[in-house]
Amino acid sequence: MVQISSFVVGSAVELIGITALIEGNNILIPSGIIQIAEGCSGLRYLTISLLLAYILSLINGYNLSQSITALLVGILLGLLTNWIRIIALVIIGYNTNMQSSLMHDHEMFGWILFSLIILPALYFAPLVQKHINFNIETPTFKPLIPTMFLIIGPVLLVFTERNADYSNRLDLNGFNFSQSAMQDINLIEIPFPETIAVSNGAISIDETDIKLTLAKSIAPPLNRKLVPYIGNFFDNGDWVTAEEKILNIRGERFTLLTLKKINSSHQSLLMYQFNIGKSNSASYRMAKLLQLKARLLGEDFFGLLIMQVSCKLDCDDEINSLNKAAAEWHNIKLQQLSPSRHR
Repeated sequence: MVQISSFVVGSAVELIGITALIEGNNILIPSGIIQIAEGCSGLRYLTISLLLAYILSLINGYNLSQSITALLVGILLGLLTNWIRIIALVIIGYNTNMQSSLMHDHEMFGWILFSLIILPALYFAPLVQKHINFNIETPTFKPLIPTMFLIIGPVLLVFTERNADYSNRLDLNGFNFSQSAMQDINLIEIPFPETIAVSNGAISIDETDIKLTLAKSIAPPLNRKLVPYIGNFFDNGDWVTAEEKILNIRGERFTLLTLKKINSSHQSLLMYQFNIGKSNSASYRMAKLLQLKARLLGEDFFGLLIMQVSCKLDCDDEINSLNKAAAEWHNIKLQQLSPSRHR
């Protein structure tokens, strides 16, 4: 939704004729930068407009096709409210040199705009049936399935705790570190929560300096989330994703991001992989699912590997170096996770 909002607002700004540069979800105007953050995606307006459309369908007696039409109109109005709000803020910021108070506090402005758009739509919505009777039939109680889950849950909990192995076996020691590369690299600082233990290092492959970061969960066993919450890897106000790829290296998946510095031609590469027990994933959502498998198998350790390089020209050489580093990581993990090492 942030990307859709950025596209719509960027197109509108271009039509209006405002001098602006659109980079990702950042709108650069002469007096500053307006960022379309996750909180500006319009999800709140969309949720409430859908709820109102659903209630309207019930009390007005709409049939299926009319209800679908009402929901589609609700979606459109919810999204339209957010787009108009952002466009208005861009115009206000452009004409006031970013000095208007709305540039810092526009929460109430958005809800007032939402009311001006949604209330007339509710008032003029057609009424099909004036009196509606709701007949609610109580379903027959079938206790088998809920009872099975009540039994399976505690059994799985006891089984996972019995097989849990809280020693985190992953580390960066298998790499050939370069002290000179560590001194020269100054790339993106990634914020991690306090439940994350972070180790850093740097290697040099084919004259490309690569910064390595391994983040490992140190959550206590009694309240253990194997894969902790991890937010954005970079500040959207400083960097924008120019390209995102999923790579398969030695049978393992990595995500490769090409990041462009805002208001600059400089590019950096960021490659990462989630390691959940002996499994791995390039996706945070898949990593959250894989933690169930890891807990059941007693592979209770987690590590997020992040590799960064700064591009000199077209990033091709740096990508090749990252691929080689990813292959090294694969070999390192085979040694660290081999059964013979932990007998």
